[in-house]
Amino acid sequence: MKVGFLTDGQTGGGIPNFAKELSESISQFEAVDLKPISPSGPNIEIPIFTSYVLTPRKIRKTLRNVDEDVDILHLPSQFDAAALIGYDLPVPVIVTVHDLIPVVTNYGNMFLSHYTERVLRGLESADSIVSISNHTKMDILDSTNISEETVHTIYPSIDKDKYTKAAPLDALAEFEIERPYLLYVGTQAPRKNLEVIFRALDRLPDEFSVVLAGSPGNPIQKFRIKRQIKRYGVVEKVKLTGHVSIEMLSRLYQSAFAFTFPSKYEGFGRPPLEAMSVGTPVICANTTSIPEVVGDAAILCDPDDEHEWIEAVRSLFANKAEYDNLSEAGRRQAKSFSWEQTAQKTIELYDEIVEGY
Repeated sequence: MKVGFLTDGQTGGGIPNFAKELSESISQFEAVDLKPISPSGPNIEIPIFTSYVLTPRKIRKTLRNVDEDVDILHLPSQFDAAALIGYDLPVPVIVTVHDLIPVVTNYGNMFLSHYTERVLRGLESADSIVSISNHTKMDILDSTNISEETVHTIYPSIDKDKYTKAAPLDALAEFEIERPYLLYVGTQAPRKNLEVIFRALDRLPDEFSVVLAGSPGNPIQKFRIKRQIKRYGVVEKVKLTGHVSIEMLSRLYQSAFAFTFPSKYEGFGRPPLEAMSVGTPVICANTTSIPEVVGDAAILCDPDDEHEWIEAVRSLFANKAEYDNLSEAGRRQAKSFSWEQTAQKTIELYDEIVEGY
């Protein structure tokens, strides 16, 4: 089977990394001849406008050259779907949807909501949809006229080998990090809800600190986070590393007392699995897709109740047996996800769609 797979060659974000890892995994199967399709044109980065307007235009021009040389076309992001509006391709199209945050939450803005309507229209033009979680599937069904049998949940995975090689322990001193610390990895957007961790931190044992790893997202978010840290009087207890190397990120995961993930909305949420893969206990929010991902291998907390987060940390701190059990449960949970499994299920869906087209 010949599969046209849209890719822009970028890495470093959730969706680009997903596209790269999925395409590489699919390529391992001899039954599939995967043909990367790259949109041509200038790379201009304008928040919102690039993802929702410029990129679909580039993709639309590229799709004009797609012919029956491929059996099926896979667009690995919901942002790509806007290119399908009013355009009839000679082959079936499958689109992966990671989340519909601007549609189903109040974390977007009026401009984002406007452009998202184009994404929804594009999704309705696809022959099949892959959702990366059951929660996202329900959002799709609630927000579009797409039938349930058209939407298929296929979980992504993580690259477990990525976090086996870590920077030396003394590398923590570069960021003035001392153990024990709670770790968060990701952007610092409002929906990530880091404020509840800052509220909890002041009531944890004095030796605890919080490490925020990753880019804040934009200058406004960086300013907002620093203001919150100051408001709750935990300036000396919060370390912001910014973007770090994979080796340093591995060290942060491996040396953390626990990984915290208080996000109020996730389409999937890979960082908890990354932490679990190295045996770091996970404390996370009990919302949206997160319980699907962590199963019974994490402590789930109300994202708005700092008392639950305080109790979770204190409980792990006081009970080594509980700590060790959660660590092992996390390792098992992370192993239940694999890119080979994701690729296999995706290929099975390709076969089903092509056969019925």
